[in-house]
Amino acid sequence: MRRTLWAAVGLTSLAAGVTLWLLARTNLADGPDVANVLALPVGMLGFGVSVWALQPRPRYDDQAVLHAAATRLLGAVTSAEARTLARLLGDNGDPRPADLAFLQPRFRPWRVDGGADSGSLATIAAYYRSLQRGRLVVIGEPGSGKTVAALRLLLDLAAEAPGRFRVPVRLTLATYDAEQITRATLDAWIATWLTHTYSVKAEAAARLVADGWVLPVLDGLDEMPARRAKQVVQVLNEPMGPTGDPVVLTCRTADYSTALQDATVIELEPLTVDQIAAWLAHRFPGTVKPRWTPVIATMRKYPGGRLAKALASPLRLYLAVTVYADEASMPRELIGLKPGQLEHHLAAGLVAALLAHSPLPWGVRGDEGAVTRWLRTVAAGDVIDVTALWTVLRLRGSAFSWVAGCAVGLLSAAPLIFVAEMVLLPGEEEMASGLMLVSIVIFVVVAAVTMIAPPATPQLWSPEYLLRRGPLAIGTAVVAVGVAVVVSSRQTTLLLPAVPALALSAMLAMSSSSREVCVRPSDPLRWAKTRAAMQILASVAGMGSLIGSLASSAEQVGTSVDVIVGSVIGTLAYGLTIGFAFALPRSPLARYPAVVAIGRWGDRLPLRTARFLDWAHEVGLLRMAGTAAEFRHERLRAHFRETWTPASGPSDHARPGPGSM
Repeated sequence: MRRTLWAAVGLTSLAAGVTLWLLARTNLADGPDVANVLALPVGMLGFGVSVWALQPRPRYDDQAVLHAAATRLLGAVTSAEARTLARLLGDNGDPRPADLAFLQPRFRPWRVDGGADSGSLATIAAYYRSLQRGRLVVIGEPGSGKTVAALRLLLDLAAEAPGRFRVPVRLTLATYDAEQITRATLDAWIATWLTHTYSVKAEAAARLVADGWVLPVLDGLDEMPARRAKQVVQVLNEPMGPTGDPVVLTCRTADYSTALQDATVIELEPLTVDQIAAWLAHRFPGTVKPRWTPVIATMRKYPGGRLAKALASPLRLYLAVTVYADEASMPRELIGLKPGQLEHHLAAGLVAALLAHSPLPWGVRGDEGAVTRWLRTVAAGDVIDVTALWTVLRLRGSAFSWVAGCAVGLLSAAPLIFVAEMVLLPGEEEMASGLMLVSIVIFVVVAAVTMIAPPATPQLWSPEYLLRRGPLAIGTAVVAVGVAVVVSSRQTTLLLPAVPALALSAMLAMSSSSREVCVRPSDPLRWAKTRAAMQILASVAGMGSLIGSLASSAEQVGTSVDVIVGSVIGTLAYGLTIGFAFALPRSPLARYPAVVAIGRWGDRLPLRTARFLDWAHEVGLLRMAGTAAEFRHERLRAHFRETWTPASGPSDHARPGPGSM
């Protein structure tokens, strides 16, 4: 989308330059000549737009086309999830998680889908392929590594995709917010996820889901309200042909109450001391012996002690290797901590350790205390969406959006309009002020229309339709007005600059809905900037075509120079006004700076919040959930919200000693 924007800006600038060059060599008193001169460069743009628009669209009912789309999706998923796994493990190069073991529960009050009674993470893909229907549920205690297991399965399946394959796609169930949970809304949500997260065309995404090209890996059933979680499982249990649809589901053991029928359930086991030692050797080659030997020796001596039990959790093991990643650090400090202190000690030292290895990005200034305070602010939201940060500050979304949109829009558009009017109308302050007042009224009216709550399915002329295609409404009026001008004045040359400008407006408006792959929390804000710029350019182009077509009436009362100057003034004043009014009130481009300004009070948010969220994502504190972010684990979020509950210590019959005191 960014390439399209720069191409449009470049072509528009080129056309403006050619126009000015030709005007300098044309007799301005000759109106028709001026119209012809203006028509030439814009006509060239129109020709290019026409060629672009005539490109054939792919047929997504063709299996070859779907195979190509699935292959592209597979590459995007593999690349994104490999980065996610590396961040969750705090590693780079070839990140390998500890080889978690898993077992099928002995008591199984549901029909299973085959599979051995046990396995491990190293062979989880082969285990999945041994299932008859491809229906698998991964359960485990909090912090046991369910998401890492899902990622390892996803990447291993993607690496061995056959000719006709299903693309494994991990989706966060906490973001599934449909009012009614049905098979249709679930499939629509999966298709929307592909569009927003991996930049798949909407039509292609719907066909990929419907034709069975996608293997949903539904992560975090326990993160949904219990009633909605039960409804999701019931939908997945609905008969869909001779066998149930393949699916992978993750959930905490205690929250898995409604069984997924004809599915194999595996429960992740805690890490053994040997598995912990092997992973530490992989994570710290050459340095594990001197620094981690006392810790490993204590766990081997007291395998039932608190230290061995604590590091048996993949989450706490990640915290330990992150906090003690520096070669000068001493992990043996963990041995002397009491049961209630160890987990909190690791979480409390996490920010300092991350800052030591990954300094804050340019423009974000703060120490450990400031970073902790910022993380506490964003931890107030279930998900962290850079386009809806008002939720973490407890602001009312609808009212805040409209006020922020109007304020930022007026502050942005009004100076541009006023400067343009004063440059083109020197000494006419009264006229410029009048035009400014009219522009403000138009802005507020259009902004009010766009802020009306849109229907769930956009209909023709609905507020949502006007929001998405508003710039086209300006250009569409050119056809009717142009015909009237031709009939009344018979000056057909006046239509020449109008039609190509309408085509340019249409191109920009249609391109404004395209996206790229979402890989970091700030991407939606970047998309919003590009989309708003396109909508503003489209509005200016459409308004320019409209005013250019009406110029013949002004020719009767003034010279051609007056007509040109008046057309430029009207194009800039009303094109910018309507463009900003359509682009900003619902755009995060307006809400984001307003939220950050409010968040600066009390230093609750940094000045460059988007960059800070990108940093938190890069260091592994956050993970992407579609186009939003979330904390890598609920216990980390609870820590920054100051609602951390220490895990229970070892049982009373654990052997006492240095590792179990």
